[in-house]
Amino acid sequence: MGRLHKNVIIRFLNILFKDEGLAVEDVVFHDKEVIPDFSSHEKGVPGKRIVYDVYCTSHDKKTHFILEMQQGDNGLFNDRAVYYMTRGITLQGYAGWDFNLCPLYSIFILNFNLRGMSKRLIHDIALMDRHTKEALTDKVRMIFISLPQTKKNWEDCKTEPEQLMFLIKNMHKMDKESIPYKEGKYNDLFEASEIGSMAQEDIVLYSQSRTKMLQDQRAIEYAEARGEAKGRAEGRAEGRAEGIAKGRAEGISEANAATAKKLFAAGLPRDFIKEITGVDILDL
Repeated sequence: MGRLHKNVIIRFLNILFKDEGLAVEDVVFHDKEVIPDFSSHEKGVPGKRIVYDVYCTSHDKKTHFILEMQQGDNGLFNDRAVYYMTRGITLQGYAGWDFNLCPLYSIFILNFNLRGMSKRLIHDIALMDRHTKEALTDKVRMIFISLPQTKKNWEDCKTEPEQLMFLIKNMHKMDKESIPYKEGKYNDLFEASEIGSMAQEDIVLYSQSRTKMLQDQRAIEYAEARGEAKGRAEGRAEGRAEGIAKGRAEGISEANAATAKKLFAAGLPRDFIKEITGVDILDL
């Protein structure tokens, strides 16, 4: 990863954690692939291999960062995120280690809303007591950023995190005439995003990622459209059934009322009429 891209990561982290005083001067990138440990599993079956999008530490190695981009939710993403975070913790362990954890920030940038949670731009998850809100530790954090919750217009973005997430979501369709570009505040991000500044392998990965994102998006839209169409069809069918049933009930009620009146006029007892027709003549 080039120096320019490193600067973008550093700036991203500093904007995200600005309000809590975390300052990142430099980062060291580490191997993104986590090979499973064969020895810790029965029958020699290894654990699951992980490839992080970005795994880095501060230059002094005192703070660890995992950055992940996720396009879609297969229903188990929440559990997957926890697994990724816990593997990031175990990476710190070594023989003779005293369990003095370095802070680990797992940051997930999502192109969907986090399942089971309120719709917010940023969810900041920590280990704490559910009743007192007291933190068990300040060394483990999971931060979920839901891009669908970004502001619709640049002018509505009042904070740096809001502006940053707006750019992440919309930068691919901006040109040099866009307001954020002309303001010059995020020139480094725009430069890093230009295809011409990428290494050849990065261009290939970008193209593959973009293609997959569009395919996933089309699949989701197709599934939603089918679901809506099915719902409308079922709704129409249910409505017709309810209407028919209601009409039948009303028809039966009217017919029974008419019969009850005739029987009553013929001098038959009220209880007998009610038993035969289900209508109490006093209600007519």
